Amino acid sequence: MQRKIIPKYSCSPPVTSSTKASLTLNDFSKGGDGGGPSECDDKYHEKTERVVALSTGCEHAGQPPCHNNIVDGSDAVWEALGLNKDLGVVDVTWSMA
Repeated sequence: MQRKIIPKYSCSPPVTSSTKASLTLNDFSKGGDGGGPSECDDKYHEKTERVVALSTGCEHAGQPPCHNNIVDGSDAVWEALGLNKDLGVVDVTWSMA
């Protein structure tokens, strides 16, 4: 796999042990609001699969993020976290494991 150099955007904060973000409810299935297939495996994913996608500058095809530090999560992620899907967006803190 060839490495790509991607510009760093000032609205993409550095990842720390406690990076604040907004978790949005997203549909990664074909025809869902998640857009095209997943970049990591070139597949669509059902709502029952636990899928998250980062929308920081470096994880958004090198484009500026839609909003600052967005983490998109599938229905299954929201259910696993016990979140109310009617909210659509919640504040979260994430880190690289």
